Amino acid sequence: SEGGTTRGRISLGVRGSLAYKLGSADLFTLDFRYGNGSYQGGASLDYDEWSSAEIDRLRYSSLNDSERSWDYYASSMSYERRFAGQKHQLKAELYFSRRFSDESSLNERTAPEGTIISGQRALESGPSRQLSGRLDYSRPLGGEHRLEAGYQGQFNQAEDNTALYFFDPAGGNYSFQRDFENYTDY
Repeated sequence: SEGGTTRGRISLGVRGSLAYKLGSADLFTLDFRYGNGSYQGGASLDYDEWSSAEIDRLRYSSLNDSERSWDYYASSMSYERRFAGQKHQLKAELYFSRRFSDESSLNERTAPEGTIISGQRALESGPSRQLSGRLDYSRPLGGEHRLEAGYQGQFNQAEDNTALYFFDPAGGNYSFQRDFENYTDY
């Protein structure tokens, strides 16, 4: 076989933060982040197969392409209260994120003149989101002792939609394979 591969990735992100002092002991912070990106990869290989028992050679090419793209955003808020005394504080945090992504892959086998012999196309898409929160309290009790209490929780949800297509040589196009379609919500 002889051929080559290609790969590429691009991503971009923006992030901002705002902190506001509500008094000498209180701090409120708001963060925001947005980004997107994409990835492409591929391989093109030419094959020449034969055995010593056969005179004819089998020649074909294989094309494999994959692509993935995504967008996401996230934001978080935090509040911190410092009480009189060292290391006596209350802190609350809340975080939310959302991601949207699409992925596709194509695998084809072609004859030397370029006619598609067989092929498969797979698609996957779906959003996901996350919400988490945290509350922490600490208070010194004297010496090296202190009281610490807290609570945290997290919620995640994601959807995956998958589809598969096989090349139909008689029709010259890709036909949807309903038996391989899947929708998952978790």
